[in-house]
Amino acid sequence: MGVSFKDPEPILWSSPVGGPHLSDDEVHLWRVDLNVPFSISELTRSCLSEAEVLQASRYVASNFTRRYALSHVALRCILSRYLLCDPSEIVFSEGSCGKPGVTGSNLHFNLSHSCECAVIAVSGSLCGEVGVDVEFRKRSVDALSLAKRFFSGGEYCELLSFNDSCLIDAFYAMWTLKEAFIKCLGIGLSASLSDFTVTVASQADCLSSCSLVGVDAGLVGNSLLQLGFGGDYAGALSTTRIPNSLCYFSF
Repeated sequence: MGVSFKDPEPILWSSPVGGPHLSDDEVHLWRVDLNVPFSISELTRSCLSEAEVLQASRYVASNFTRRYALSHVALRCILSRYLLCDPSEIVFSEGSCGKPGVTGSNLHFNLSHSCECAVIAVSGSLCGEVGVDVEFRKRSVDALSLAKRFFSGGEYCELLSFNDSCLIDAFYAMWTLKEAFIKCLGIGLSASLSDFTVTVASQADCLSSCSLVGVDAGLVGNSLLQLGFGGDYAGALSTTRIPNSLCYFSF
């Protein structure tokens, strides 16, 4: 008889009162509903840069254009509340491995979107870098084949222990933890997903080992956690230092 997997408790998302005010030891998470109308003609009238408009227009499927555009408009609008500027004034830059930042600011943030849901994380200065991931859970996915190909041996063995009824949920919990961790480190495709091991046996202390070159596993060992999106979505958050509190907002 296999092991059961239980999702984290669903997050209660709320609208911020004023501000929002970001303390140095806080992380703010924003959920964005992408299932709203957005026409291609609106791209050039939005707050997006020319580069973002070009990127959005490159998608063949209109759904992908809409989701990209809406998530990046939301990102600009949310960041503008912290930077106290107009959304269109924000200039993005890229780190050595492509992780985005804001030119002239040390504000740490990260964006992820999947299907009709986007999530944006903003971290206070004491929490350091931040990575977030959300994934729509496709029930038809061959979880064990993907895990055997991309995950560490320890993660594959852990997935083998789960009941068939909860295997997909455990797989996506593991996948989002790994993606959030990589995005937090800002090393992108230069890292192999099999070079570190996460566990979904508990919803805290999720990083059990790490052999990524130049990465101090002790620095991030307690800053990786599952997020309770509920429904068809799984999510995870990673920061380089442990936040004292998390705030959950709806955009």
